[in-house]
Amino acid sequence: MVQSRYKAYFANVDSSVALKLIYDDGDLHIHGLDSKGILVVELHFRDVLLTRISPEGVRLRLLTELGEKSGLVLIDEQSKLIGWVLEEGLRTRDMSQAKHFLVFLGEEIVDVVSLSDPEIVNGS
Repeated sequence: MVQSRYKAYFANVDSSVALKLIYDDGDLHIHGLDSKGILVVELHFRDVLLTRISPEGVRLRLLTELGEKSGLVLIDEQSKLIGWVLEEGLRTRDMSQAKHFLVFLGEEIVDVVSLSDPEIVNGS
């Protein structure tokens, strides 16, 4: 049996939640809002090196690989994206603490490469 490269970091929330991102100088806040615009969950990442947003339809291979595995936040333990960030920065940054998180909110998937773990805040 092949072990999944993806590990759950935080449990799932309702898939009808809308996504809102706020980014400033390496600080990323991801808000999950219900249909009335009320905050359901907030993720706060510090030391962000890369953020990428994709609709689910662009990530079909990922969704197939995940199968039944779910979660609001997963960690890719075999990320090629971390190596890409290292190479793009001409190997000038210490990436030993970098992690690749995948955030699933609404119909979007947000990839975050960060040097620290996110803080998770429930809105209600």
